[in-house]
Amino acid sequence: MKPISPFRFAQLLLSFHKKELSETDETVVRETLNGYPDLQKLNEELKDKETIRLKLDFMSAFDTEKAIRQVRRKNRTAVSPLSYWIAAAVLLLGIVSSVYFLVPKPEKQPFYSAKLEKEGTHVTLKLADGQLLRLDTLSTYNADKQIGLQNTNGVLKVTDKQAWQTPSKASPLNRLEVPFKTTYKLVLPDGTMVWLNAGSKLDFPSRFDAKERRVKLDGEAFFDVVHHEKQAFVVVTKDMSVQVLGTSFNVKAYQDEEAVYTTLIRGRVSVADRSGVMKKIEPGEQAVYDKSSSHITIKSVDTQLYTAWKDGSFTFEDAQLNDILRRVGRWYNLNVIYKQSNLKYVVYSGKMEMYESVEEVLRKFEKSGDLHFELEGNTIVVSKS
Repeated sequence: MKPISPFRFAQLLLSFHKKELSETDETVVRETLNGYPDLQKLNEELKDKETIRLKLDFMSAFDTEKAIRQVRRKNRTAVSPLSYWIAAAVLLLGIVSSVYFLVPKPEKQPFYSAKLEKEGTHVTLKLADGQLLRLDTLSTYNADKQIGLQNTNGVLKVTDKQAWQTPSKASPLNRLEVPFKTTYKLVLPDGTMVWLNAGSKLDFPSRFDAKERRVKLDGEAFFDVVHHEKQAFVVVTKDMSVQVLGTSFNVKAYQDEEAVYTTLIRGRVSVADRSGVMKKIEPGEQAVYDKSSSHITIKSVDTQLYTAWKDGSFTFEDAQLNDILRRVGRWYNLNVIYKQSNLKYVVYSGKMEMYESVEEVLRKFEKSGDLHFELEGNTIVVSKS
């Protein structure tokens, strides 16, 4: 019989119970089951049709093949091929048993959740003259002599009402502030589009300087910059700056992060630290500025992992739990406490939508392993289950 990987067998076994296999693949499944008693036990566990359906739904949310590889990496001593099969069987049995939690059971909740009060914050725009506008109640604004605003369906478009004048210097800065659990799109006077992530602030003028277009960022934003050969676009953060002529890139510069991340999608970008040291990155690369060492490193990345937030998804690959929950906590405005410090370093890969309720997110993680989550007020408490 041709060798088959444990993960491939798991896929075939699930499809086998749904009667979706070809005759050849059915033969592979039956012969493999006959060779391993542990897998015969797993086969019995999967005879329930509802379990199969839930298992398939769950597998679509997490990278099970990567999880199997992680099980293998944990055992670095010499092992027999049978051990790999047992590891795969144990992993799948654990997941299969955990998916039962997805079935509503009023008498037993997956984790305790203290009722969270809804945030009373809104997306706001503070104009240079001190006026504070709430964007959920704003459609147009034309009272100011310099700035014009159009606000529709989560997009704020800013126009310079004195664009006919020859620009000399930038106008005073306005501030767009996005609260937790939301994103917002801004169209700047030059046509550049900016997506602001939760908990972010962007300072920008209604009219740019003749020599450069400069904005200030605290948080995370995705920029799609309109090209102007003689007018560079500069994003300034507390620790570094990013300069471009026309390109698409993402900057993450939250104060509670240990580094500033600049990820380039298209075009070319130059990044500089506070001392003026500059480095260039190409599409598909990321510049990481380490705040503790003040050093910039360049690496190749999957850019989708760093831009999926603007499309409403949490996406991560081989990411530690503390990094993931920092993102989750920031989105839902929650703190995180670990009862065992080593839990911070559990590694996950996967993609899930930014659900309305954080409980949905935590439930996904709780089904994937030996973790337990509680919500106590505005704090996520992580422990071993």
